Amino acid sequence: MKPCPKWTPPSALELAAMTVIPVAGILWFGWSGFQILLLYWCENAVIGAINVLRMVLAKTDYRTQADCIAAHPWLLQHYPITEEEWVHANGRATPSVPNYKPFFVPIFIGHYTFFMVIHAMLLAALVRQLPLRDWSTMFALEWNPQLLLALAAMSITHAWRFWKEDLQGRRSTRTLPVLAMIYPYRQLLIMHVALTLGGLALVFFALPPAVAIVLILLKAGFDMNWIRFPFGPKEIDWSKMIESKRKGKSGSIVGKNIEERPDTSNASLREMDSGLDFDLPPQGISEVWRKMRAGGCLLIGSMFLVIPMIIFGKVFNDFGRSSMDGGSGAYWPVLIVMTGALIAGTYLMLVVSVLASTVCSVIAYGKLRGRIVVGSATLKIHQTGVLFSRSGEFDLADIHDIGMSPTGDRTNEFSVCELRLRLEDESEHTFLTGRDPDELNWVATKIMLRLLR
Repeated sequence: MKPCPKWTPPSALELAAMTVIPVAGILWFGWSGFQILLLYWCENAVIGAINVLRMVLAKTDYRTQADCIAAHPWLLQHYPITEEEWVHANGRATPSVPNYKPFFVPIFIGHYTFFMVIHAMLLAALVRQLPLRDWSTMFALEWNPQLLLALAAMSITHAWRFWKEDLQGRRSTRTLPVLAMIYPYRQLLIMHVALTLGGLALVFFALPPAVAIVLILLKAGFDMNWIRFPFGPKEIDWSKMIESKRKGKSGSIVGKNIEERPDTSNASLREMDSGLDFDLPPQGISEVWRKMRAGGCLLIGSMFLVIPMIIFGKVFNDFGRSSMDGGSGAYWPVLIVMTGALIAGTYLMLVVSVLASTVCSVIAYGKLRGRIVVGSATLKIHQTGVLFSRSGEFDLADIHDIGMSPTGDRTNEFSVCELRLRLEDESEHTFLTGRDPDELNWVATKIMLRLLR
């Protein structure tokens, strides 16, 4: 069993790479405080680009709940797990989780770009004191080629941490794309407020550029996790979470007791002396749409999307017109409007992601097809989805158990289940996620009866 994981803060070398050069730029190269803020804005862009890679390379293949916990070390930063809880997590199977990368990656790119633009507009209007409509000119006015050196050091540092935490020893990340989507915001939201307010202090009190060193040190302290702000509850009882999942039976084999093909299945079975041959055609998008009652979900979700958009648009248009048309002195209107835009954008991103995942689920489950062949000595499974195919071949002597397993994911009365194989070496493999539960139960029953002959 792997040792209990712990979150480790950035090393002193990583911290120095992102701190020494900005300090030297202020003391010896005449960088202004605003140029430091611009540099950190560019660092946020680097963080976003690396996070896109984290989401694209994500592979949600967890054998146990411990694998899932170990794949998200930044959660352990705030919610460490004890040795006893870790032992329980290693003995608890976890269901497979759809990644929905084709939806979550564009949503993240769109919202993160929106976040960066709003941040740049705040820096331009409040700190650089430019008219809001001319916010993009701050890059030409303030950019210094020497900043590339500091940005390169920051980029290398973030890339190294990405390699060390996410890629080292494996070809892909192990995080969930939906969790990776919120990964950078835990740092950026606080830094966004701190840098904006710090920049305002430099302007209003006419402080010398050297005072920006204080901002650099504060940011370094945040990066080293001197300041720890947990998101959500102050503590997580991992034991209670593991026990609740055990009661819910998610990730457990619970179904292998149906010997006749259910009426809800469109699969066919050819029984031969040498084995079994299952053909599982697609269920059909319309059939899954009906079972999930996705139309009602999208209608209600659209109401939560369109109505707030109309309200937010009206408020921002009326309240923000003066600040958009005004000069650099409209500090509070600009601050309120842009902050409100960030809040509204985040809300809309969450609603859109829920709607997108619902549509993605309907398409993925409706178009999934499979073929299962049980021979004299092997079990072969092949599934074909919208974008990817997956195959597995197992020796019958190595199969310890097989059956229908709930994932714990539900949409109305539609319970998402999968076919789970447990081998003698305690490894587990899942296939055909989203197929009809009774159909999976029937398939598992026929295979088990064949194995027992």
